[in-house]
Amino acid sequence: MTIIPMRDLKDTVAIEKRCTEAGGPVFVTKNGYGRLVVMDIEYYEKTMAKIYEA
Repeated sequence: MTIIPMRDLKDTVAIEKRCTEAGGPVFVTKNGYGRLVVMDIEYYEKTMAKIYEA
């Protein structure tokens, strides 16, 4: 699991790279609490396909 602080969202290229390398979602925190989830489109599509199969 990859967790980053909100301030790191300024570097979108690095976030894109992290999503691709992690092979899963990147969790974004604000003041130590989860706020957002960013994921690669391929991971998203695979996840949605699994949901629809169930």
